[in-house]
Amino acid sequence: GHVNVVEFLEKKGGDISATDNTEQTPMHKAAWNGHVNVVEFLEKKGGDISAKSNKGETPMHLAAYNGHVDIVEFLEKKGGDISAKDNTEQTPMHLAAWNGHVNVVEFLEKKGGDISAKSNTDITPMHLAAYNGHVDIVVFLEKKGGDISATNNTEQTPMHLAAYNGHVDVVEFLEKKGGDISAEDNNGRTPKDLANLVGSEHSEETKRRKEQTVLFLEKKASNSSAPRVITKVDVGAISFDEKDLLGKGQFKMVYKGTITLPTARAPLPAAIQKGKFDISEKDVDWALLGKVGVHSYVMGFLGYAVVSPTNVLIATHLCEHGDLYHKLGELSDDEEELSPLVAVRVALQVAMGMQQLASVGIIHRDLAARNVLLQSFDPNDQHRVHVKVSDFGLSKAGGAYYYDTARLKPLPLRWMAPECHSRNKFSEKSDVWAFGVLMWEVFTLGLKPYYNVIDSDIIAVIADKHTLLKKPNECPATVYTKLMEPCWSRKAKNRPTFSELVSISLRVYDELLMIETAERIAEDDSNGCVICLSAPATNAFLPCGHKCVCAKDATLLPVDSPCPICRAPIQSNVRIFG
Repeated sequence: GHVNVVEFLEKKGGDISATDNTEQTPMHKAAWNGHVNVVEFLEKKGGDISAKSNKGETPMHLAAYNGHVDIVEFLEKKGGDISAKDNTEQTPMHLAAWNGHVNVVEFLEKKGGDISAKSNTDITPMHLAAYNGHVDIVVFLEKKGGDISATNNTEQTPMHLAAYNGHVDVVEFLEKKGGDISAEDNNGRTPKDLANLVGSEHSEETKRRKEQTVLFLEKKASNSSAPRVITKVDVGAISFDEKDLLGKGQFKMVYKGTITLPTARAPLPAAIQKGKFDISEKDVDWALLGKVGVHSYVMGFLGYAVVSPTNVLIATHLCEHGDLYHKLGELSDDEEELSPLVAVRVALQVAMGMQQLASVGIIHRDLAARNVLLQSFDPNDQHRVHVKVSDFGLSKAGGAYYYDTARLKPLPLRWMAPECHSRNKFSEKSDVWAFGVLMWEVFTLGLKPYYNVIDSDIIAVIADKHTLLKKPNECPATVYTKLMEPCWSRKAKNRPTFSELVSISLRVYDELLMIETAERIAEDDSNGCVICLSAPATNAFLPCGHKCVCAKDATLLPVDSPCPICRAPIQSNVRIFG
């Protein structure tokens, strides 16, 4: 930036157009380093403002990359090409967006820069801003007409790239503006799938942001469901072999098979439900089931066929990993453990599925681990958990085929709320009771609820004595007190709704994630703040004495909240020196 030296050298015959081994001129160097007075002098003396390096970069590219808006303005005023492309076909706006220089992006757009320009891999400036989490630039570009659904050469949208790096604020903005959370790239991956991917380049802070991104996308997925018509097909359109038994329950057998829909080119894989008891077409409210639509955490119906007046076959989407109850039993038999984060992820997804059923007026009446199917499942990795609520297809709003006691059908007594036993009253709140029991099943790896009580005494234990299931040994106290116990309030009106359970599950999940992170940091002896994950820990909580937070975040946890390390109630915090 020593303009007097540059002036002296030029006066003595120095070549202002000389290039180094990367073919950069002195003007490139000055533009890169922000020396506007040098750039102005070189241009005045005939320096080429459009000269390109061996990467095809002009001085304006380099100034834009480093946010030197004064140089960008000067070069544009002198005729510099704001749409010049480097060897990857990126413009100065691409580089400014990549590094978060919103003032440069705004100036270039004002001067006619193409906000939708694509590189040789079809990357737009919005892609780059989203990838690096520059939400202010994403907001500006969208306001100016930038395409939030633009795809690169791998069919990834800006939301895909923001999700990969855990920029939840960018993802939230794009979703609010109509971005498709279910868009798939050329590998069939959605933004949520990319948020679930953890690379070696991701720091602990980024991993935490990615987790929040996943939870946001899951919550949005739970609220998005398009109604559909449940198609009636000829009996011949449904095919299965009774040897291919997927599972059986109190009311049905489920087989692996196929269904050929009128609009399909080929048979679709399906789970075929065959009732153990008589069922007619009119026993099922098909229109109501159609309102459930296609939902991430609800088993989707493909169609049905009437075999006889009392025999209806129902085809649903196929989940080849079976049901949650049998998976829990396998873990117990193999003496494997289940991560609490996995358990609460199951709770969250089931609550989201039940929230959808409740929103269209469906009462499940048999919510239990046996009726939760597994799209994917890993007992130690919450990112590989995807469950679907099933077996609600024979329930009606206000009345149910399953539970007509006059037909002597078996009742799921151990999952039923007190009012179900005493008054035969079923509602969303009785499903909430069953949800609490389901969570107890998860943490006990499939134990039978009230296993020490015989069937004939169950009604007295639940309805009369209001005896609650005890906290499982492997269940964190916060899960039991915040997520399970509220479901078992004697009065139905005091139980949470499924919408509330979604929010509770999210908070409990975040709390457990913080604990796990804190424990990992403690094991690594990194002595970092367990809240921000970046600053050193300087403050200790009292009376336990754990030094685990920075001064800035020490006040975020209120009195009596649990210490992130030992869970002891916090009374105060103190800075530790040395």
